[in-house]
Amino acid sequence: MRNSGRGSKKVRRVTDLLTGLASIISIVTMSKQHAIWFETEAMMEREKIAQVEREKERKRRETEMDQERANKKQAWEKRDAILSEILEILKGGGNCVKKPSGRSEVQATDQSS
Repeated sequence: MRNSGRGSKKVRRVTDLLTGLASIISIVTMSKQHAIWFETEAMMEREKIAQVEREKERKRRETEMDQERANKKQAWEKRDAILSEILEILKGGGNCVKKPSGRSEVQATDQSS
């Protein structure tokens, strides 16, 4: 009976070790699943952040392009005004008087006399 007693202790010990091992495997498996889940969540969060950054950059470029268009439009309007003024001077043959702002103004002369 001594052998059976020792065998029982060995069986119990092996059973306890196997139960412990199964518990550890379960924990590791759950940890891996959690790690995968957390990594997936982190990846999705990084993608959201990247999307927001891309959207900010797109809006910044649009604003920059709108400003550039406005500057070009203003430059063309100034150019047109200057060309119109030059054309008036050349057409009218009037006297050119300097305005305080530095721009010239044509004073029409009466050519009917």
